[in-house]
Amino acid sequence: MTQMKQVLVVDDDPDVGVALRAKLEGAQRYSVLVATGGEEALRIAQSERPDLMLCDIDMPGMDGVAISEAMAANDATKRIPLIFLSALVTPADERRGVTAGTHLMLSKHTPVQDLIARIEKAIGQP
Repeated sequence: MTQMKQVLVVDDDPDVGVALRAKLEGAQRYSVLVATGGEEALRIAQSERPDLMLCDIDMPGMDGVAISEAMAANDATKRIPLIFLSALVTPADERRGVTAGTHLMLSKHTPVQDLIARIEKAIGQP
């Protein structure tokens, strides 16, 4: 059996973090860390080196773009794949592969099986 991959979920709404953790851990493929702000996310990313980060793009203080830029500037975190989450992305946007810069954007309401497929693709899993 393959080792579980670690995903860091970043969202200023703690309920979103809890819900995503439950969905992803329920798939029995991932261990999930949750951060509720940018500074916390960067500390966790640097210390834990997750396999992927799911990050809300629109947050007070340090938003998802600022987190992405800080990660890209740090040797310890620059190779961690990042997928942005937004309440404003529609299913049609997802089908078109909407991105913010070089990062894929998904709706916070993406069905879990679709979210897992995107995670697997981003981390190079079959």
